[in-house]
Amino acid sequence: SLNSVVVDGELRPLPINSLELYKLTLPNVTLEIKTGIGYPGCSNFYQGTGTLYITNYRLIFITKPSLPLFSSFMV
Repeated sequence: SLNSVVVDGELRPLPINSLELYKLTLPNVTLEIKTGIGYPGCSNFYQGTGTLYITNYRLIFITKPSLPLFSSFMV
């Protein structure tokens, strides 16, 4: 699922529990997401550049700067 992310004051994602370990941080990543139900005209396209965080539980992307319709997601 795609979900919003809880971040600290420096826009870093907060761990979901004491067992979550950050494995990799990649800055300046551009991500594009297309959502919809498969019918023409019923989709949305989001693009942003930011930081990708990979943990033992999640893949987290946070745009920098934050965009009005696309600021973060996690899978």
